[in-house]
Amino acid sequence: MNIRRAVVLGLGSIATKIHLPILCRRADVSIVGYIEPDDNTASKVSGLFPLGKRLMQLDDTKSVMPEMVFVFSPKQTHFQIVRFFLEETDCSIFTEKPLTSTIEEASMIASLAEKKNRIVFVNLNRRYAPVYRMAKEAFDNRLPDVCIAQKNRPETEYRATLENAIHMVDLLRWFCGEPEGVQALSKYEDPYFENTVVASIQFENSLGILVANRSSGEWMEKLELYGSNTTIAVDAPESISITSEGVTSTSKLTPAHMGWADTSHRFGFADAIEHFFECVRSGSTPITSAEEAYRSQLLMETILKSAGLPLDDRKE
Repeated sequence: MNIRRAVVLGLGSIATKIHLPILCRRADVSIVGYIEPDDNTASKVSGLFPLGKRLMQLDDTKSVMPEMVFVFSPKQTHFQIVRFFLEETDCSIFTEKPLTSTIEEASMIASLAEKKNRIVFVNLNRRYAPVYRMAKEAFDNRLPDVCIAQKNRPETEYRATLENAIHMVDLLRWFCGEPEGVQALSKYEDPYFENTVVASIQFENSLGILVANRSSGEWMEKLELYGSNTTIAVDAPESISITSEGVTSTSKLTPAHMGWADTSHRFGFADAIEHFFECVRSGSTPITSAEEAYRSQLLMETILKSAGLPLDDRKE
């Protein structure tokens, strides 16, 4: 077995709750170093997982000779980090979504990855979640007439739609193709902390609806697809109902299902990481490559612009 040397950048919540437990269970990777600017976080998390040597700067990563890098740091840091590893190393790159904070930076990374012929995997993990893959397979490469994607939860956050609804925007592209027109509306007191975005999207042969609310009573994520005498309703992350020619079948992925369906599997995190390793082994292009992530972020950019929301970080 070829064991890959890896470095990890960022030991925050998503890393410690999801990614590090997955990576540390794998026999084909050895984490040889990490960067975490907060001393308390670095001390705590490095005591929980075998993370190798603490590194302080990007240049320091060269000393441990990594073959892979996992970028779990805030999105504002992605551009600098990913560009460094594309320009200064031969590492394959796994980064959390969104690819970068701005569309200009995302375009630059996608172009650089293509020029260098390098693997840049962006963790748009919903494409790897079982319920969404079942929905995709049920349409068997057909396009839906209508796709309605909803991602609602309590409490807004900084640039909430880009931060969280990017998953649903990516799913709309995955199911419907490339967009041709967008109309969007938003509600907010502070445009950098919006609480609602609703968008209608014209695709070549499909219509899409996005609902992203951040003042709801509970977390919910749903996808509905209509077309070809078929109705599909996904109640993520564990339930899917498919109705075709008057017959309905329902599947539910519970925590006890086959003994493995925990959060990392139900939301597609584990399968996303597995796909990344497959791409590294085979040299193939990821399903959620930098180019794919850029195209989904471009659609998100168009939605934000139509909704009257800012496209860049707040300038203090």
